[in-house]
Amino acid sequence: MTEKGPTFGLNKIVRGKLPDMMRELGQEPEVTQLQGMEQIRAQIKKIAEEVAELDPTSPKFHNELADLDQAERDLIELCGGDEVIEPLRLADLEKRGGFLAGYFIGNLHLKPGDTWTEYYRRDPGKFPEIGVTNEACVFCEEIVADDNLILASGAWKARWDLYPATPGHVEIVPLRHVRTIEELTDDELRTMMVFAREVMDIIRQTDLVMQYELLLPDTNDSNRPLQETALAAAKSRGGVAPDAFNLGINDGPEAGQSVGHLHLHIMPRWEGDMKNPRGGVRNLFRHDTYKDL
Repeated sequence: MTEKGPTFGLNKIVRGKLPDMMRELGQEPEVTQLQGMEQIRAQIKKIAEEVAELDPTSPKFHNELADLDQAERDLIELCGGDEVIEPLRLADLEKRGGFLAGYFIGNLHLKPGDTWTEYYRRDPGKFPEIGVTNEACVFCEEIVADDNLILASGAWKARWDLYPATPGHVEIVPLRHVRTIEELTDDELRTMMVFAREVMDIIRQTDLVMQYELLLPDTNDSNRPLQETALAAAKSRGGVAPDAFNLGINDGPEAGQSVGHLHLHIMPRWEGDMKNPRGGVRNLFRHDTYKDL
């Protein structure tokens, strides 16, 4: 009986000589020769894989770039070759320019009634809409100014709470101006906690003493005492990362929401920072005796 080894699912288009090279090594590739639209789609997927592998700090960066170049050239050949693609490329280059200038657009502000509004709204995952509000909103102002930014990803931004309840207190806010959880899209809801997990990891790695020393010069009479308290508490922790976190949303004014723009509080906690933490957020309610059980 012939002993069988492991089988791996590659499930991707490969260079033309690779199947024979595998056979020479005694391997048995299951090969299907794609054609037409199926081949084009597989080639597009291949290009996406090559892009994902690009790392400008890697010693193999130029090899990876050469792989990407070949994959793109082959896709062009499949779609009509340079005779079809090159005139289009040159026309677009003449009209809109190339990418070497390095211009990066963060937010794009449109006037009321701009016909491009519907174009950008077609793909909220690619172009998240920050929204319009007639009331002053500190979060929207920060988003537009790209200020107080810890991390931004997709529909979410993380900011330092300038009135910290604990050292490292952070809020994550949607780029769109929404007040409550009910106004979030399903995609925004799905990505919120994934983003929160990334932010918690950043907090663990942050030198909070240095962070509050950087924030303090911009404080005012209202928030300076809280930031000074956070700085003193961070110093007392000696640079030790948080042991735990409280996460919470004040979903509406009756629940304590003080800024009318949804935000998730992430508050680091350390062992011994209060006498009896049992019950966590339940301690907001004075008549709740859960922690005494």
